[in-house]
Amino acid sequence: MNNIENLNASNAKTSSQSSPSLETYLTSALFVVIAAISVFGNILIMIAIFINRRLRTTSNYLLVALAVPDFFQGAVSLPLRLVEVLDTKSDHASFCLVAIPLSTLFGGTSNLHILLIATERFIAIYWPFFYCNWVTTKNALVGVGGTWVFMIIFSLLPSLGWGGKQPETSVKFCRFPVFLTQEYITSLYVFVHAFPIITVIFLNVFILRASFDHARRICVQVAASNANSQVEQTSTFYPEQSEEVGRRKREASRQLCYIHCFTSGRLRSKTGLNLFLEVTY
Repeated sequence: MNNIENLNASNAKTSSQSSPSLETYLTSALFVVIAAISVFGNILIMIAIFINRRLRTTSNYLLVALAVPDFFQGAVSLPLRLVEVLDTKSDHASFCLVAIPLSTLFGGTSNLHILLIATERFIAIYWPFFYCNWVTTKNALVGVGGTWVFMIIFSLLPSLGWGGKQPETSVKFCRFPVFLTQEYITSLYVFVHAFPIITVIFLNVFILRASFDHARRICVQVAASNANSQVEQTSTFYPEQSEEVGRRKREASRQLCYIHCFTSGRLRSKTGLNLFLEVTY
């Protein structure tokens, strides 16, 4: 009788361990939602710029370059994490040797592309007269290509003999300290995460200050135009000047709208997907 009870208890324990928990289902659902948003959102960005010729500018080409690694994070990195979460029985040592370099490659490339975009905006505001000569499509492609080459080499260094180590026991989850040395992890966060993020923050602070200053000047111009318009309403002898005042008001309003859209939509210091992947790893 005792043997039967022990056997039943063992079977119940095994079934409880094999069945996924509620936390596993919630984590998997979160991975699926983020992956879907990342994939379809970045596809829409690439399609929009490809279809509309007016959007084919150097600045938007950098946005497409940023959308590519973000797309691969949602299409490759997150599904690999999903497999890791759902399959908790297998030894993931060989699996992690692929998942970790891919996560490093796509996440680091995305961070460096954000740095390129912030630098391009900084040049457009701080050196506007040199913008057309410095920020060309060729130079942008060189920057994007150099970013990919650097990150490919950096992500393959553990496989080539520097920064990698073998786990001592079986691995259920892919963790950086298990497969990477402390020197490599420090270099990763300093050169791929900390330096780009800090630089982007400083550049964006300057861009915001310059944008607010520009918006303040436009508001002064609008106020002056309104004053001139009130003066012209008392007199009907200068219709041409009244039309000129109206044109200036419309131009000032258009510039103010551009500044508002620029400061609210174009500045990015860190994507939520990158931050999410860094926390989970």
